[in-house]
Amino acid sequence: TLHAVREGLLMLDGQRRIALINDAGRELLGITPETEALGRTVDELALPAPLTGALLASEARVDELHLTADRVVVVNTRPVVGGERRGTVVTLRDHTELQ
Repeated sequence: TLHAVREGLLMLDGQRRIALINDAGRELLGITPETEALGRTVDELALPAPLTGALLASEARVDELHLTADRVVVVNTRPVVGGERRGTVVTLRDHTELQ
């Protein structure tokens, strides 16, 4: 399942709401299990501004380093298009211990 994947996975819909997030994605972004993330916009997550900007960008991002409250995260994004923006696929990797 997606929860067994070590990388953080996020799928944002066309309105930039979280349609899917796995356990690693929650952990890397500091989203507690008690927080209902599905259906919320990225802006509602109170992430650092540069990270929020990367997740909301219309162009793909490749191996960008971003800081959260306690981690260094490598971010990759890829828009899903088909005439109009349908969403964004995001992968997150913990880079903290390598710094």
